[in-house]
Amino acid sequence: HGAAIFFMVFFFMTCICLLGVIHAILLDEFMLSMQEERKRLTDEDFDRNYMTAEKLGSPLDPLLEVLTNFHSSTDLSHKIHELFFLIDANGSGSLDYQEICDGLKSLEGTPIKLSLEDLDTLTEN
Repeated sequence: HGAAIFFMVFFFMTCICLLGVIHAILLDEFMLSMQEERKRLTDEDFDRNYMTAEKLGSPLDPLLEVLTNFHSSTDLSHKIHELFFLIDANGSGSLDYQEICDGLKSLEGTPIKLSLEDLDTLTEN
């Protein structure tokens, strides 16, 4: 009779311990899958809610590609200032539509053709 009680207590204690282990494993797997799902949803939200350069397809892409090859913020500022002074043919310190178009066409590499609608879209904000 004592052996039966021992085995029953042993069985219940083993079940309780194994149940805790199984619970911990399932909970861990659940937490990992939730983290992966949150990351996936965050990435999808970003892709859906924010326009990136790949989505826009701007006529200025060749120019922007050149500008992205900078080594420091000073280097980028220098490149932007050089570009501005190249495009500002009359040296007025401001650019009008025709001056921008002529300046972009005269740049080395792929000639950039900018429509008035493109300019409005780019300067909208």
